[in-house]
Amino acid sequence: MKTALLLGATVVCCTSCAPLNSSKSDLVGTWRVECEGGVETIDLRADGRYVYTIESPRRRGRFEGTWEVEPRRERLESARLILRHAPQSCENATASGDPRVSDNTLAPVWEWGHVELSYHPDLGGFRRVQKRAR
Repeated sequence: MKTALLLGATVVCCTSCAPLNSSKSDLVGTWRVECEGGVETIDLRADGRYVYTIESPRRRGRFEGTWEVEPRRERLESARLILRHAPQSCENATASGDPRVSDNTLAPVWEWGHVELSYHPDLGGFRRVQKRAR
């Protein structure tokens, strides 16, 4: 009985959340997250450019820039997706006005059976809605 419980707990832990060492080609596509009544979308293009859109009742925006992937440095760490000159994900989604922009770092993780681009370990992340050809 203890062995079955231990095995079950191990399977749940191993399939719940794990860091990924994604390459640039793994991340190309459209990603979306819902934030306090709004939606944020990132379109990562194969040429290293992105379009980031924010659509909520109080805030709208479209940002364009470049992106890159830094490989993980440690075994239990994810690679890092860096959006240059982008808004911070789901930051003050209900506030009005223009969001502040700087480099935005996201972590590709395996979360309950799918890949997410995590902006905060406890708050979730972007899920892919469309994969583009390489």
